[in-house]
Order: sequence, then C-alpha cells, then structure tokens
Amino acid sequence: MKVAFFINSFPSISETFILSQITGLINENIEVEIIAKNKSNGVKHREVDEYNLLEKCFYMEEAGHKPKGKVNRLYKAFKILIKNNDRAKLLKSLNVFKYGIDALSLNLFYKTERLLSKGVCTYDVILCHFGVNGDVAVKLRDIGAIKGKVVTVFHGYDITSYIKDRGENVYNRLFKSGDLFLPVSDNWANKLVQLGCSKEKIIVHRMGVDVQRFHFSASSYSKCDKLRIVSVARLVEKKGIEYGVKAVAKASEIVPNIEYRIIGDGPLKEEISNIIKKNGLSLSILLEGRRNQDDVIKILKHHADLLLMPSITAENGDQEGIPVVLMEALAVGLPVIATYHSGIPEIIKDKITGYLVPEKDVEALNKCILDFTNNVELNKKISLEGRKLVENDYNTKIQNKKLIGILGSLIDN
Repeated sequence: MKVAFFINSFPSISETFILSQITGLINENIEVEIIAKNKSNGVKHREVDEYNLLEKCFYMEEAGHKPKGKVNRLYKAFKILIKNNDRAKLLKSLNVFKYGIDALSLNLFYKTERLLSKGVCTYDVILCHFGVNGDVAVKLRDIGAIKGKVVTVFHGYDITSYIKDRGENVYNRLFKSGDLFLPVSDNWANKLVQLGCSKEKIIVHRMGVDVQRFHFSASSYSKCDKLRIVSVARLVEKKGIEYGVKAVAKASEIVPNIEYRIIGDGPLKEEISNIIKKNGLSLSILLEGRRNQDDVIKILKHHADLLLMPSITAENGDQEGIPVVLMEALAVGLPVIATYHSGIPEIIKDKITGYLVPEKDVEALNKCILDFTNNVELNKKISLEGRKLVENDYNTKIQNKKLIGILGSLIDN
C-alpha cells in the first residue's frame, strides 16, 4: 500500500499525532510519502531524522516558486503555460466557476504545476489531515495532478472556526467527492453528519500515543510536597491558558508551594505574561517556550503532579479535537484537570480518568486544584483508570493497525 500524507507543514513541532501516524505506518511496512504545503522551521522531533522523513517529503510551496503580487503571478503562470507539456491540466486548474477562489488566486495553478513537476503522483490513498487539505486534494485529483482515494481526518479548527468563517457549505465538494472521513471524536462525527456528510463515509478514528514510550507510575503526590502543575499547549485562545493562570493564582493563596510550568509558545505569550506579572507570580508561574516530544515526556513523567488543560471555545468558534497531551499525561499516570469542551469528555471522565469543569470557570478550576491536593487515594485510582483507557483506546500501535485495515478495505472496494 502506498500512502501520501497530505498536510499543512512539515516538520511541525505541535502536530505529534501526525508524526506518530507517519512513523507507525512506516513501521508496518507501508510505503509513505509526505506532501506538505510548506516547510516549518525551528524545533523538530527526533523521529524526523531517525526515519529520514525529510527525504520522503515534497513541498507544494517553495520559496520564490509563487511570485508575490498579482501581475508577477500572472506573468509567471503565462510563461509556465507556454512551456509546460501538461497545459490541459494547468488550464483546468484556472476554472474559476468550478474551483472558485483557489483558481482565481492561482493557488491551485501553482500547486498543480509543482505536483506535475514530479510526474502525476499516484497513490493508493491520499490521507489528508484537516478538512481544508482534503478539499484541496479532491480538486487536485479532479484536475489530474494526483491520483488515489482521498481520506480526510478532521481535527478541530477545520470543523469549527473555518466553517464559521467560510460558511456551512464550504465542504460540499469534499463530502461529495471524498472517499472516506475519519473524525477524531464522536463529537466531530456528529458535526460532519449535521453538515451534510453521508454517515456511510464516516468512521471515528482516534489519535493515539505510543504507550511503550510512556512508563507508568500512579500519582504519588502528597500535601507535604510542592504542587507541580504543567500545561502543554500553543498559546492561543482555545487553549484557555489565561484561565489556568488565574486559577493557579487563586489556589496559591491556600497552597503556597505551587510551581506552574507552561510549555508552548504562540501569539498570546505577552498577554499571558502580563497576567502572571499582575498576580505577582513570575517566580512560580513559568513560560518555558516550545519543547520537543522527548522533553515533554520527561516533564510529564518526572517534573509534574498535575496536568492543567483549561480549553475553551474561542471567539471565532475554534475548538479542540481531543488534545494528544491528554493521552500522554494519562499514559504516564498524571491526573488531569480539563474542561467540558468538544471531544475532551470522551477521554476525561470526571473523577474517573480525571477532573472536568465548565469552560472559563476560574472558581471551578481553583476548586479542582484544591480538591486534587486533598484526594490522594482518588488520584491514584484516576491514574490507574487513565492508563487503562489509553492502553485500550488511544494506543497508537492499535490505532495504526486499525487505520491500515480501514484503508485496505477502502482500496479493495
């Protein structure tokens, strides 16, 4: 089986779920290629080098390939049309009536030209992460620049804020032309049906973690210890980190020996830093920036007693799917405080596999932190149940085998 991962950028420090799927399929002897919109820079995970993934990656947008400015883009497109042997496919990509803004902006033209430069790309499956990429893939397949069954995984923004911005009909072509849809949660499966996707094309397929990398030990926190809280998240609105900071600030009035480490970076860094300073907690609430997955695992395992994941629905409608860090925390035995948000209650069951509170409720978050310090025995039970859940339902090896079976059945039909 030959599978192309059709994704936004690669390598991406925040999308460990895609990386785990890529390496998992390679481990199962699946031939994998990566088609990414662009190359991301900065911190990368060790698997990128370990599996030589950059050699398997093709970028649809390279520096300077698509000129800036409409006139320059049109001029270069005209020159390409004159010289290119695949003129019919390139002309098809310019059909504004069929492909809309993607054609008008010449985005589809330049993607088509890039793909055709390596020959018509033929795969058994084109596995698209995020609905936006699925939509582009079915257009490129229709043009003839790429061949294969199009399977689309829906995660979060692609089925929330993107739809709010573009309208509920934005995926009509994808729903009609796409071969299969793999939402990461039951919540997203129901949303796809509401949007008009056929139930027969939908299979919930959960992301997972390699449980063998996460050595388990039950919660051992006691009230005489320093309380070490951690959040691992991009500093964007939907992660709700400002509410976590405010809750830790309140909890520190009663539990003075608190250390709160925030792992991640993003556009709200300055705003969150100001909240920390305003509460006079710059020494105990630490913004530590990005870390690779190995570092995150060490922090969860050896330097934390509690994971705080106060996710919210952003102003633009953006929501989480099921954050992978929740799986990672449960795998090492770390209790979690999270919110009743999107698909999170599918993995965090209140007082069974973690603690749940309403979105944006600082008082409830504060109470939960205090409850955690007073429930040593319950925390141990939560650790055991959380690990069991991840081993059974969010184990990447099991999930990858399921994925191969799903894709194999699709090819055979």
